[in-house]
Amino acid sequence: MDPLKENQYHQALIIVTSNLKNCLNFQDKFPEGSAQASLLRNRIKALSVAQILLNQNLDLFVEPTISKDDLIESLPPLNSIKNKCEKAMSKSKPGSSNELRLSRLIFAMNICIKLINEKL
Repeated sequence: MDPLKENQYHQALIIVTSNLKNCLNFQDKFPEGSAQASLLRNRIKALSVAQILLNQNLDLFVEPTISKDDLIESLPPLNSIKNKCEKAMSKSKPGSSNELRLSRLIFAMNICIKLINEKL
């Protein structure tokens, strides 16, 4: 694998793993059956799929096979994360830590979305 591509996948994996952990920590904060709980559950599933794909592309370890349905269901939450970050970034101060955090998240989501589209 191209070293530049491998480095980008590693960076994306770090970002996705961090966001997945944050989402898992928030799981108990929303009442079951609420819109927030279902959005968070979908986001967790999508980030898990993205994490598996990144691990597979880095040959870190063999993960379970991901179904086509899971890949398709993962696209809307990942696109939502990307779109929300882009909107928030447009309101951020240039050069701020928040802008940097959002740009990294957008970078990771673009890679994950690309990997999913390649699998489909």
